[in-house]
Amino acid sequence: MSNIGTMQFIKRLSRSETGTATVEFALFLFLILMPFLFGIFDIGRALEQHHVVTKSVRDAARYIARVPGFDAATPFEVNCAETGAMLGATTPAGDAKDLAMYGKMNPASTESPLMAAWDAVNDTTAYQTVCITGPVPPATPVIVDGETLDINIVRVTANVPYDDVLLQAFGIGAITFTVSHEERYIGE
Repeated sequence: MSNIGTMQFIKRLSRSETGTATVEFALFLFLILMPFLFGIFDIGRALEQHHVVTKSVRDAARYIARVPGFDAATPFEVNCAETGAMLGATTPAGDAKDLAMYGKMNPASTESPLMAAWDAVNDTTAYQTVCITGPVPPATPVIVDGETLDINIVRVTANVPYDDVLLQAFGIGAITFTVSHEERYIGE
């Protein structure tokens, strides 16, 4: 095609109205529908990860509530500083943190954590995102038939960042899941 033929083709194409609906649909799909669909996908992913954190914290609280030999004078950990098997610790609090973070106690260093933020092999501060407090008396006394029960509770709390690509693309900061679960301390 010569230069003159190309110019005529471009002029004729610019005046044509066929295919306009296709172009408009493509723009609609790219600018409106695709971000909406990615948003729905991302919300589903966030809900799934929040569920994983909730279940993990609940499992750790159930385990730690049954470990014998602790009371309000000798709590499980102080200042969320306890570490697990990945860093060589073998304490009940460390076992509970491993259960929360890896889904099992004493995980191998080659195992993947349940959440990316809980990778203790690559980030030694990951254990500090899970805190265990107790056994301590509950904030509100438990009264049954006019008598105050002498019970203690343990609490496991996790603060896990959720990295979201879509939110970051729109300039919205990172979301942090904060999940807590309490169990009555039995100490069997």
